[in-house]
Amino acid sequence: MIVPLKIKSIRRCEPADVFDIQVNKNHNFLANGIVVHNCLVFQEQMLLLCHKVAGFPLSECDKVRKSVLKRQGGNPEESLKKAKAMRQQFVDGAIKNGVDEKVADGLWDKILYFLGYAFNKSVIHNTLVSTFDETGMFLGDRYIESIEPGVYVRSRDESSGKATVVRVKALHDHGVLELVEVKLKTGENVKCTWDHKFRTQETGEMLPLWLIAEQKLSIVCDTTQTSEDSRRVE
Repeated sequence: MIVPLKIKSIRRCEPADVFDIQVNKNHNFLANGIVVHNCLVFQEQMLLLCHKVAGFPLSECDKVRKSVLKRQGGNPEESLKKAKAMRQQFVDGAIKNGVDEKVADGLWDKILYFLGYAFNKSVIHNTLVSTFDETGMFLGDRYIESIEPGVYVRSRDESSGKATVVRVKALHDHGVLELVEVKLKTGENVKCTWDHKFRTQETGEMLPLWLIAEQKLSIVCDTTQTSEDSRRVE
């Protein structure tokens, strides 16, 4: 059953490796029974830019994302060094393809900006996500870090508000980020980044956690309790 629940508490946690998944159709999936926002499509566009503009081999494009997003914990100098090297590689490749150096440098700045905006919305690696087959039959709960493209996860239909299943398109490792633990009134909890988005009852929109807390809004949850043998999304 889909119900709105108020936040009971929010506390800071130790930084940890975080993930998000990209799904088809809807812009959400259920993590620990809470409706959360899925990864934006911009990631694909960023990888395509690296390939088309800077000439990065497709097999190497994902390293750009990981190099930019991965945090090096206690070694910020190493992170900065890698980021500078990746910028130069992008600019040099773009120049070879006929792009003006200033244009290429500005484009890289835009990529960094949108990466920071689009991909810092993540949940901790051991967040539970229920998986299903294409008919809606329950397969098992898995940590988000082990979710594979092609499986189906529980989602909330954007138009009808009903539970459904959607196919996972990609899993994204966003590195080690600062986290908070959100606990709801009935005990549901999730560890996520401070700006991770949740579906809110009052607005019907996906809003960042900090705004939900500030405005004391209710987060949409699925409290359905079913067994592994019979669990199914109709």
